[in-house]
Amino acid sequence: MLKSAALVLALLSSASMPVLGSTRQPPNPTEQEVQAIFGQRLSHGDRPESLLLLAIAMDQQAQSSPTREENIGIPYIAGVGAGYWVRLLQQEKANPSLDTLVNNALILIYAEGHTHPDDITSKAAHRLLSLAAERGYWPAQVYLSEYQLAEWSKQGVPMRRTTCSDDKEVERTLRYLKNCAQIGFAPCQFQLGFWYLQETPTQMTGLNLLKAGIEAVGWDRRYTSSSETMDDLEKSLAILAAAVSKESDKDLTGMH
Repeated sequence: MLKSAALVLALLSSASMPVLGSTRQPPNPTEQEVQAIFGQRLSHGDRPESLLLLAIAMDQQAQSSPTREENIGIPYIAGVGAGYWVRLLQQEKANPSLDTLVNNALILIYAEGHTHPDDITSKAAHRLLSLAAERGYWPAQVYLSEYQLAEWSKQGVPMRRTTCSDDKEVERTLRYLKNCAQIGFAPCQFQLGFWYLQETPTQMTGLNLLKAGIEAVGWDRRYTSSSETMDDLEKSLAILAAAVSKESDKDLTGMH
């Protein structure tokens, strides 16, 4: 099966994760059914897209999630077909349900055969996920915050100061990252930690967030299937090692 598709399906149907296990069973589409809609695209998502899939899968498993009963994710799209969700969005146009918003965003991001340019489908998906995020759906908040950080990086813009409270993009991105980090999603803990490290007053908070992310990865083996999370882990370990070394040098200097 496709690497990413297999990851998502495995996460959604796993029964060996008691901490975040779900009480219901999602559809179990075949590889052919998944490929008929998504082809090879699930294997080539960028960081925001890949972490969106991971967050959706984890949220579906979380017993405490208020949205765990929603039919969100790749299995639910492949199980009934993309056309079902597209028609549902048209029918629910005035007030689309959360699963309709998110599943149509996934179709726009990943489904093959689009006749519109990628920038148009990307903007449409972004809008749908923005609506989902405004309703408090944290996987959509993961995507939007990661997307914004990636945009700043592409533009060569230095990491914005966390104190720029009058900047709506900074305020929203920080708010979403804080929410996802509080939920315990390791990639958000890492990203928020990296951000806080840019300013002296928040550096200790940043280091503590990196430690929290490392701990989360340590007790939840599902993160090992996410190359983005593993990259963050490696970077965080290096930063913490450097911080410890710096403190040790200070202690040695103080002894002389």
